[in-house]
Amino acid sequence: SRARVGTSLPRPTPVAMAERRRRPSATVPAALALPAVPPAVGADGSPPRCLLEAPEPESKKGNNFSKGVRWSPDGTTLLTAHDDSTLRLFAVNPEVLASSSSAAEALPDGVAAGPGLLEPYAKAVEGGPVLDFAFFPSFSWQNPATCCFIASSQDHPIHLREAVGGTLCNSYRPFNQVEEVCHAYSICFSPDGGKILGGFSQYIRVFDVQRPGRQVEDWLLTTKKGKGQKGIIGALAGASESPGLYAAGSYNRSVCVYHQGSRGKPVAWLVDREQDYEMGGVTQLAWANEWLLLSGHRRGPWLRALDLRMASS
Repeated sequence: SRARVGTSLPRPTPVAMAERRRRPSATVPAALALPAVPPAVGADGSPPRCLLEAPEPESKKGNNFSKGVRWSPDGTTLLTAHDDSTLRLFAVNPEVLASSSSAAEALPDGVAAGPGLLEPYAKAVEGGPVLDFAFFPSFSWQNPATCCFIASSQDHPIHLREAVGGTLCNSYRPFNQVEEVCHAYSICFSPDGGKILGGFSQYIRVFDVQRPGRQVEDWLLTTKKGKGQKGIIGALAGASESPGLYAAGSYNRSVCVYHQGSRGKPVAWLVDREQDYEMGGVTQLAWANEWLLLSGHRRGPWLRALDLRMASS
């Protein structure tokens, strides 16, 4: 029901699986126990090379590292978050990507082309550390109304901003069970862009894009004594090929799939408890197709590919 993917690894045989289970994990270092991953190569067999590079933005903190990056659905724009609580927008010239192979062929043997400079054209400062951000699903510069993104930061509401200059358009304020404003740890749009889903501790809250302010739905995932998905929801992803289906990953090391009609009751539960390969807290989720879900985890060397056709409810 799952595969751990590095770049493109073959499925292990039953003999290899049995040998791996017999391996003494206490005496073999984790780094040596991992299978050898072949070097990445391009479609033409050449090694990958950097085409564009953005230098680290200056900051009073010193080490202003990047906390994440997103491609726009149309492939023309990059959105990044850095440790200075600032979101930056970069325009990517499609001609640079399209001409990468021809440019490499024109270079003499043994000469590597340096990456081009990538500079932000706009930025937006959030009030606290950025926790998550996402582009509008049908983002396209051909339709300016779709050129926007959402972001969630610590102790602040969810912000909807336009992608031309990063200007704030709307705010969505999550209220918890005691009527206090709280922040979302993870966010995503519904596939049609009409809803915003936010991940919280033991809750998923739903907002109407056309109605800024308070959430319109609360999905209670579990109680203290319940058997539902516990912990902070650190990752959310909507299935574009199966509208109404959402995957939620918890810092409590579980992935559940929900339908908008179930309102917090999982339709599938995905947990990897194999010895020496237990999943960590879930930090990233992405749908590869209608039945394959990719997940990334805290302190985990694996990128898991979860097959929903083998899931149990």
